[in-house]
Amino acid sequence: MAAAAAAPAFDPSQSNAFMPAVKATAAASADREPDRSDSQAFLPAVEKPKAVAAAAPVLPGGAVVQPAVAAPAAAPAVDVSAAVDAAPSTYPGDNAPKEQVAAWMAAQAKERGLPPQLPVMAGLVESGLKNLNHGHADSVGFFQMRVGIWNQGAYAGYPEKPELQMKWFLDQAEAVKKQRIVAGKSVDDPSQFGEWVADVERPAEQYRGRYQERLAEANQLLNAQPQPAAAAAPVAAPVAAAPVDPAAAA
Repeated sequence: MAAAAAAPAFDPSQSNAFMPAVKATAAASADREPDRSDSQAFLPAVEKPKAVAAAAPVLPGGAVVQPAVAAPAAAPAVDVSAAVDAAPSTYPGDNAPKEQVAAWMAAQAKERGLPPQLPVMAGLVESGLKNLNHGHADSVGFFQMRVGIWNQGAYAGYPEKPELQMKWFLDQAEAVKKQRIVAGKSVDDPSQFGEWVADVERPAEQYRGRYQERLAEANQLLNAQPQPAAAAAPVAAPVAAAPVDPAAAA
């Protein structure tokens, strides 16, 4: 007698309850807002590895090597000797052209071993290079010195005496020069002249940068010219060809 055939395994897809459930799921998916994670482009974007900054090298003992920072290039020097040499030996007067006042100041500074541009840069910022009889609070003169502080002792009467104003500025600039030398700072780099003047005038911190901005104008007033570049090596003249003797060539 033949054995009875085994009952087929249950296939859920053939169930009458399966298709309605599938259709209900599809309908729900159609009704919802699309999720960007459904996109095939989403996974590559998520899985893209992030760039990792290179770690600074570490020396034995754990010390981290910091990258070197390039020092700012020094500003090119300029030659103001022509204006200084032609400067008036005495104050040219309140109504003199700015070029004459600037030359007089520059010559005074050079005699004290200071960069000629310093007092000109200071005067341009503080007074427009004029001997003002007014200013903020009780400040007057080319460098806006405070009357209540400086109109005494060695500088008494300075509001009417520009020579005393120059003496004050140069005295302060000399003191700052000594401080700069002790601190290892440059005393001949034009790109640091503004910092030097700021240490003399002592403005509020946000105004310290104004002096360096007037270096170009100071040089212009002093008819400054860039120092000439090193002369190029002379080019040898071509050697003349020896004359040809026609008889020898025949």
